[in-house]
Amino acid sequence: MTYVASYETKDFTQARAVGYVLAERDKQEEKWGEQNHDPFTYLAILSEEVGELAQAALETKFGGKNGGLSNMRKEALHTAAVALAIVECLDRMKWEWPDKEKDLLSNLLAVIHRDGGHYQAEHGTEKAVKDAIERYYALRSENDR
Repeated sequence: MTYVASYETKDFTQARAVGYVLAERDKQEEKWGEQNHDPFTYLAILSEEVGELAQAALETKFGGKNGGLSNMRKEALHTAAVALAIVECLDRMKWEWPDKEKDLLSNLLAVIHRDGGHYQAEHGTEKAVKDAIERYYALRSENDR
């Protein structure tokens, strides 16, 4: 894929980083297709990615299986790519405000399943809720140890 931009930079590191973000966006498009979430759903997705970046940073500093500069970089790319996806979505102007209750449930399921709502779309709301409850209790049990 060719990227055309009207902005030029003299900073090679910056240009390379933007290239990696664009490559991550391509991966997201291949995996999920064009996404046109409302801004609040996208904010939930972005928050989940920021949370993973924060976890990687904390575990890099204090130790943990999700630590390391390469994992921090990976999570930073995911975060930047989702932020770019939000801009793309807003520019396409294809999203709509969903029904409030349905939206609240979908957003909650997207956060619990950590997938931007794809689990619910693939398996249906009933199964997504059932599995989310099981996931909640499993995580709660882990945290209580």
